[in-house]
Amino acid sequence: MPSDDRLSDDRATTHRSAPSEQTGRYARLMPGSARARGDWAVAQALLDEVVLSPNPRSNALHAELMPSDGFSADIYLAAYCPSGNLNVLLGDFTGHGLAAALAAVPTAEIFRSMTAKGFAPQQIVQEMNRKLAAHLPTGKFLAAAFIQVSRSLDRIWVVNCGMPDILVLGGSTIRERLRSTGLPLGIQRALDLADCVRLVDVAPGERVLLASDGVHEAIDAHGEQFGRARLECAAVGAERNTAAALRVSAALRAFRAGEPIPDDASLVEIRVSPELFDAYRAPACVSADTVAASDRCGQWRIAIDLHADALRVSDPVPMLVSQLQQIPGLEKHRSALYTVFSELYSNALEHGVLRLSSKLKALPDGFEHYVEARERQLASLSAGWVSMSAVCAQWRGGGELVIRVEDSGEGFDWRALPRKPPHAGAHGRGLNLVRGLCRTLEFENDGRCACATYAWGRPGQFAS
Repeated sequence: MPSDDRLSDDRATTHRSAPSEQTGRYARLMPGSARARGDWAVAQALLDEVVLSPNPRSNALHAELMPSDGFSADIYLAAYCPSGNLNVLLGDFTGHGLAAALAAVPTAEIFRSMTAKGFAPQQIVQEMNRKLAAHLPTGKFLAAAFIQVSRSLDRIWVVNCGMPDILVLGGSTIRERLRSTGLPLGIQRALDLADCVRLVDVAPGERVLLASDGVHEAIDAHGEQFGRARLECAAVGAERNTAAALRVSAALRAFRAGEPIPDDASLVEIRVSPELFDAYRAPACVSADTVAASDRCGQWRIAIDLHADALRVSDPVPMLVSQLQQIPGLEKHRSALYTVFSELYSNALEHGVLRLSSKLKALPDGFEHYVEARERQLASLSAGWVSMSAVCAQWRGGGELVIRVEDSGEGFDWRALPRKPPHAGAHGRGLNLVRGLCRTLEFENDGRCACATYAWGRPGQFAS
């Protein structure tokens, strides 16, 4: 990791330099022997490869990482969900050096694997907490800020567990400070996020700034701390064409005037912009061998029933979509299928089993109140069920997937659904999105059962 006093704007990226460059840069921090220095450089390169290298590159996603030692205990992760949403985590492990940095490896693996499978942010945070609580020594933990940015650029999901305030910057003002409301990860095996989750409306052009406490706690030659006020003043500084993270980093260097930082200091800035999703790529097209295998696939069926106990704690969508990826030819449809299953399941659970009204979303701060009501009713759920099934039929050059989602609710007047996509902010957009992705979307049993047909390729005959 580069020493902080050599940071410059042209190295403010999500990736660090090559291993051959690392050796020279860390000579003053490494053990004296050539072998020890070599081992140090290899460990650094491996950590960078696992933790930092997979992060997407985007001009709308900026990271400034300033380690106080050769290995940083701060961790920065970013990855796209199957839906196209972006998950971002900035965390701060207790301690310094290699021992603290090694804990970043399993954290990164959980973050990326669960994000890729489409798990909800709270499930990812819960699993990271469970893993860290089981394996970190007593007194060690991870303060973490987790953000999911909606691909529609209108909302962010936020949980702050022990990190400094997350700032939402609008123009030259701090529009919102998102304070820590949860315990750091790894302290308790069971983590209650019910009162920690925030859903914040955002607009294109706004910025979200995250910082580790090493920024606030950096000191000058007189022992005075940089502090929150200096950070916020720099974040809304006059240089509008410069990233807020760069402005804060420059102000921090000027304040320290060469003084070493006592703790790792990191900044991550997310600019709410379509450019944020330029790096998102749907899975690549299937190979000729896969297509040939799909010709022999024929038919395939999967089904799952969830009752109250399972509905409270399980999200079946990632599991179902993961199973469907075993069908040759469906790999490149992962994102679309995730959207279809997710919208149909949410509709069945929220409006069928929990009987929530979408009209709540139209009220001021309605979406946040809607999610709070959902979590509250789900936690006390004692009856109800959702049944999901998918039948796949394939032929040469194409196929179709018939998806059925049924619930124990009272049904609804599906005929009253608007046939055209509603305006932004209105409810009812989810089912219209499904209708746009699927060849057909029909309702049965007074609206208690949704049946969608997802088709791809060209019609044909079953392979022999």
